[in-house]
Amino acid sequence: MGNFVSFYNSFGSVPVRQEVKKGNEHFNRRRGLYLQLGIPPAMVENCSVLEFGPGSGDNALYTASLKPKLYKLVEGSTVGFKYLESRINDGDFNCASSIELEQCLIEDYKDNRVYDLVLAEGLLPGQDNPSKLLHKMSKYVRPGGVLVVTTATYVSLLADVMRRMLFPFFESDDSEQKMAKLCQFFGPHLAHLKFVSRMTEDWVADVILHPWGRNYQFSVEEAATTLQDNFEYLGASPTFKQDWRWYKELIENNNGSLSDLITQYKSLEINFLNKNEPSHVSDAQMSASIKAKVEVLYNNHHSVWGSADEQLWIGVFNLLSDICAEINDSQPITSQAITDYVTAVKKLLDGSSIEEVDFASFAGFWGRSQQYVSFVCVDENQ
Repeated sequence: MGNFVSFYNSFGSVPVRQEVKKGNEHFNRRRGLYLQLGIPPAMVENCSVLEFGPGSGDNALYTASLKPKLYKLVEGSTVGFKYLESRINDGDFNCASSIELEQCLIEDYKDNRVYDLVLAEGLLPGQDNPSKLLHKMSKYVRPGGVLVVTTATYVSLLADVMRRMLFPFFESDDSEQKMAKLCQFFGPHLAHLKFVSRMTEDWVADVILHPWGRNYQFSVEEAATTLQDNFEYLGASPTFKQDWRWYKELIENNNGSLSDLITQYKSLEINFLNKNEPSHVSDAQMSASIKAKVEVLYNNHHSVWGSADEQLWIGVFNLLSDICAEINDSQPITSQAITDYVTAVKKLLDGSSIEEVDFASFAGFWGRSQQYVSFVCVDENQ
């Protein structure tokens, strides 16, 4: 986890802050998420909760409000730990009967206790060995308890990766001035997300400025495969899995739910490409083909992220053209957004400034970048 922690410490804050001052909107969002994951509020009351990487603690406010008997927060970054410590001292988490805070990387964490609910949001994609981290975190879930993680792939992150590649076109030697330009440009893009709650500056830091590693994905399939021996599927956001089995066909302590989860995910992964597409496609072959192309694009984007050299863009344009050709019939909105992006970038390469180029429909192109998945521990001999 060192790459994330080092970046957050150098940035001076954990760039995951949420806008929480608009009435009950933040808590309503979290409540809706928990219900999609199969976690009703009463389940958390008087239970034990362990959260890895709470960051700013904004999301933890809701969890604490559900009155768990124990809430353990484990934060790796120094800046995040100090901020959480300050919030605890201010009484922000007083709804929890007992609150504990520890600064520690997941790799080094030790605890003899197991918990009713273990949370790990925004942690696994981008790690050097996400499966190993997930396996370790899963050991702290008691039998019958719930584990919540987030996943992401280059399919769901395509819109973000395309925005990252615009970074070299923002010219300024002054870091504050460059941040201001980035926020001014991407702010209107974020405004297309009707219920966006993340601060623009934090999004820019985490998505545009952060030097993402060579591997930045960890899929639903990989998470399910890692957990298949001891866990069953509970819920997801977005809720894409369907299950029409008669309840008497369900076999206790069998991982059939994870096998079915993986099968459905492979067919539906293409739908994570763009949240604006009204129809949903179930096509395992197309999903696999697009996945292969965007993986190559992600590998190529590292060079483009660091340079506005026109030659580096040739391969990117070719890949985007291939993607458009394949999805044009099934996802026309996405195809048009990518086309508008290519048109705009070519103008930038011809000498136009980022401020004067119109990205048209690409500004509203956003993937279902992060997926939440919950699992139930079924191994009584853990």
